[in-house]
Amino acid sequence: MRRADRLFQIVQYLRGGRLTTARALAEKLEISERTIYRDVDFTEVHFTRHLLSALAAENAELFGLVVQEIRTAWMARMKVLAAGLASRVVLLWLSDHAPDERAAGTSEGVEPLFVDREMLDALAPFVADVVEVVVSREEIAAGQDGLVYGDLDAPAARGMLGTVAHDKAAAALEPVLAGLI
Repeated sequence: MRRADRLFQIVQYLRGGRLTTARALAEKLEISERTIYRDVDFTEVHFTRHLLSALAAENAELFGLVVQEIRTAWMARMKVLAAGLASRVVLLWLSDHAPDERAAGTSEGVEPLFVDREMLDALAPFVADVVEVVVSREEIAAGQDGLVYGDLDAPAARGMLGTVAHDKAAAALEPVLAGLI
């Protein structure tokens, strides 16, 4: 059995909410405990995107399945969240690209990850309105000037949309929210 297939089976087994041991997984998959430990050693993985990028490089087909699962789970959770709130909900798209421009891959800075127009359209019946705000590279750069952060936070701060984006979102949301009050 290929490593990618084993990893997929391990993830599917663990997704069921079952707690287990390496020995039990090894027996279930008919492999050694040592192989389980090698397969689930993610010490070289630093962030979720890194893990997703590693999976994409390892097996494009399984990566596609994981992406679809993430998208399906996000949709289900958003519907539950919208239905569970005791007021009307406005969904805000705030990004450096339009929802029609599906961002490829797991590259740094692509937000929201794996969410696209089709998903927003499917959520529209569950919310009062959908507001879309797309900020340009120039607006992102201008918004960096208003951020306050320490030297160690500089790399993360460069990935933020910045203050201009938030001002633009507030301006777009104001008439929509005023109409709901």
